[in-house]
Amino acid sequence: MRLWDKHPSAMSFVALLNLSSRGKELLFGKQIHNFVIKVGIDYGSVLIQSALIDMYGKNDDIQSSIDVFQCSHERSLECCNSMMTSLLHLGFLQDVFELFSWMVCENIVFDEVSLSSTIKAFSLCSSPSLDNCCLLHCCAIKSGFDSDSIVLCSLIDAYSRSGQIRFSSTSIFEVTSL
Repeated sequence: MRLWDKHPSAMSFVALLNLSSRGKELLFGKQIHNFVIKVGIDYGSVLIQSALIDMYGKNDDIQSSIDVFQCSHERSLECCNSMMTSLLHLGFLQDVFELFSWMVCENIVFDEVSLSSTIKAFSLCSSPSLDNCCLLHCCAIKSGFDSDSIVLCSLIDAYSRSGQIRFSSTSIFEVTSL
């Protein structure tokens, strides 16, 4: 870009951070992070913040993910989802629940990504209970995500891990056929 006398935008950096996430290139991601700070690109941008959280999480550097999340001026849904998927990716299941609870307390309206990540974390716990499966299922229905395929798959997984696969198939198929 410099050869053509073009200045990089926030989207350029987001693309590079996503590239370093996919390739497990932590050093490259850190270099991009430092360059964003040096150049003064809109570091507070939700896109850059969530891309940084995601990049560090996918490169197994959860502490840097947490640092970026905690330093962000605006903890948006996108940043919360990036943090939640990073925590889930690295197996910090209790932290996923705490983040979801914090989002609800802070009136950050969750979406299907937040809900499915929370359900997935719940299903990966040592012994998910039927009551909690039903609670999360009700949350999905109440929030309007009961027909979302990703949420439904997470619910089926949670029900099956709790030993209630029959319950999952009947209740979910009843909801989707309405």
